[in-house]
Amino acid sequence: MAFTIVSGVIETNNYITVTFSEGVYATAGGTGALYYNDIVVAIADDTGADTLYMAAASLKRPDGTTLLAGDSVVRITLNFTSKMPEGDGNITVHPTGNATIFNLAGEGMLSSETTGPIDLIPSLNMYVSKDGNDTNNGLTPANSKLTLANLELSLQPGYNKVHIGIGEYISTVDWNVLYSQIELYGDYDGSVFSSAAGEIIQKTSNDLYIDSVTRADRMTFWVYTSGEYFFKGTRVRDQVLNYCVLKCYSNGCYFITNSAMRTITLNNCTQTTGRITVGNTVMTKTKIIFNNWDNITGNAPFVFQYNAPPYIIFDNSSILYDTDMIDACSYNWTIKNSTLKMYDSSAILINGSFYHAANDIRSRSSILIKDCDILDNTGADVNINTNKYINYPISIFDVDASSSNYNIWAMHSSCYKLPILLDNINSDGKKNLLIPCGLTLTEEASQHNSKDVLFFNSNTNTTYLAPGIIKLNGLLPSQEYTVKFDFKKSINSVAATEDMRFGILKGSQYIANDLFDAPANAIDYIDVVAADHTYDTWYDDKTLTFTTDTDADGTDEVEYFLAFYTNGPINQYKLTQPEVAAIA
Repeated sequence: MAFTIVSGVIETNNYITVTFSEGVYATAGGTGALYYNDIVVAIADDTGADTLYMAAASLKRPDGTTLLAGDSVVRITLNFTSKMPEGDGNITVHPTGNATIFNLAGEGMLSSETTGPIDLIPSLNMYVSKDGNDTNNGLTPANSKLTLANLELSLQPGYNKVHIGIGEYISTVDWNVLYSQIELYGDYDGSVFSSAAGEIIQKTSNDLYIDSVTRADRMTFWVYTSGEYFFKGTRVRDQVLNYCVLKCYSNGCYFITNSAMRTITLNNCTQTTGRITVGNTVMTKTKIIFNNWDNITGNAPFVFQYNAPPYIIFDNSSILYDTDMIDACSYNWTIKNSTLKMYDSSAILINGSFYHAANDIRSRSSILIKDCDILDNTGADVNINTNKYINYPISIFDVDASSSNYNIWAMHSSCYKLPILLDNINSDGKKNLLIPCGLTLTEEASQHNSKDVLFFNSNTNTTYLAPGIIKLNGLLPSQEYTVKFDFKKSINSVAATEDMRFGILKGSQYIANDLFDAPANAIDYIDVVAADHTYDTWYDDKTLTFTTDTDADGTDEVEYFLAFYTNGPINQYKLTQPEVAAIA
């Protein structure tokens, strides 16, 4: 009777133990222990298709000692060569050929002899005590006494769930294991599972190596030296922290260093010490989501720099910021139902000197801050229509995209998209579009002559111009139109000394070139000379005329704009929504 493979057993995805019906040898002469090349380990995914990222790395006895000739039980170390097992595949073991595994009689095992498919372990649950003593005896798993020191060797390729009950420990385990994903739960205090946030403290004087961690619950991560990172993300693309506490060195630590990460989500997390810098290295892909975040209570601010990740979401959060909250290259941010507070009186809510974005395609695309309180460092409401909190000088003015809800467009150098909408700030009910100036779309006196009023107010402390644009919708090709509006020149006497200009531009034109430098290039324009217009006084029925181009490409898309600016840095005026009428 031919000798056979009796069974194959997987306890973790590190090893598979294979039992033969009799002792096995590497040669027909009954000599030599098996070598890993004598065995094929094939792994199939959940569709049954064989994949090629599995190999036998070594052969040992079940206790890890050297395999000998004639042994009938072999522990095969599994080597995942290119990716992590997803937990839904299976493994089959068989001889490499018909003459690679022999019994004592010299008979070769057929290559068709197999263990049959053996399921991988979907997830390994582990329980860790401080010293491997009796602290965790109330738990039933056999590996409940694993110590922190030997934990990393016990983690399996694939998914791991680690319940840790240490209290506070210095990071000697990096949670950085090839082809593994780890969920880390700081929920065991020695006798009961606790609901306390941040109960278990992991301290490090280096970068926090949680590179293989996809989820961490109720942990405190403490980086207690300057210049180190919390998130490196070299093993996983997405990380979630729940009820965790971040502590860092008083002189500052960094938030993230790997721009390849897709998302970092922090739910009900806090920062209690130090300051965390976000954006000291270029982030091009990462989205960071803060739900119920709080660093105001701990007086531990964020510092957002101009390389901050492109997508940041704050919801129902308390956000303390130092230096700048939103800088030039940040874009696609959403902040809702939150409180933003300045760390000190020098902090700036929105800062974007044009040279930050001069050659940067990641310049701001859209920022929404809605239903929020924005506070100064004393806790008082800020007035966003002052240049103390908004600092946005700009240079060349190009037609650019905006908030589609209001069809109010902005200018910035090299066609960068820069709409920033503040909606219902400090419960004032107003919508302010800051690009870099503020257009208040609703205000106390919301109409003039039964027409809706837009309030245009500069938020820049700069010598640069601050223009604005309103897109004219519903236009047909080859049609003559009038644009009529009322305006109030300067609501204070200081700004009354500045001239204004209104003009009609096509989408291919620029304010700097075609209205400011060479107004004759505009389709139509009017100048408002300061000496001829009293401040804080309405002037009605200003009218511009233009004819749209023919529909050259058959798309019925023609874009024209009412563009306007003041000839100086102080910009405070009102105009009614323009009325566009076709001329018969």
